[in-house]
Amino acid sequence: MVRLPALLILLIAATPVQAGAWLRDKGDTLIILQHEDYSVDRYDDRFSKLYLEHGLSKSFTLVGEVSRSQNFDKNRALLSLRTPLFKTSGDDKFSLEFGVGIAQDGNLTQQLMRSTVAWGKGLQTRFGHGWTNIEVSVEQQALQTRGTADLTLGLDLRPDTKLILQLQNGTTEDNTFYSRFTPSLTYEIRPDIYLELGLRKGLSGENSQGLKLGTWLQF
Repeated sequence: MVRLPALLILLIAATPVQAGAWLRDKGDTLIILQHEDYSVDRYDDRFSKLYLEHGLSKSFTLVGEVSRSQNFDKNRALLSLRTPLFKTSGDDKFSLEFGVGIAQDGNLTQQLMRSTVAWGKGLQTRFGHGWTNIEVSVEQQALQTRGTADLTLGLDLRPDTKLILQLQNGTTEDNTFYSRFTPSLTYEIRPDIYLELGLRKGLSGENSQGLKLGTWLQF
């Protein structure tokens, strides 16, 4: 692995590296930084997110994230633990994750709790190696509860190029359902360092469109 003193890094890996069914090996660390410019119903926003995974042991991965929605003045910080839900003899991976944190909306700060169940599996396709992941989360913020269900398909187009197709579904604070499509293409510029270019397009419940840029580093 390449070790670099950098922190400002951005997204997505040769294997599924964001929150999902996979745990990291003990001592392995992933640092992610995302930035997304998008518009929703004539409103523009800039969304930034710092994401961290660190393998504590064979059974536990520490996950941390801090995000900011600049124009809507919303900030979030969350710390969680991921563990295998149960062992399987095949390639299927199941995990459970619990997290606590804070959510700030303007001058209002509230406690945040999130529970996540995920399934993932490596694939062999006519286009090469790939993976799929389904992640279902429930968040509790004060008296509000919202859910998300994200479906991801990743494909290795070449040894240094990955295609990630994700369908994001969920409910907002006012229980409005949304669905959006977020495809990304990543390119390995150096060992274990990828650049990502992604799009965002609202399909239902929101009329959003935007551009996402990213990089990630693992060591």
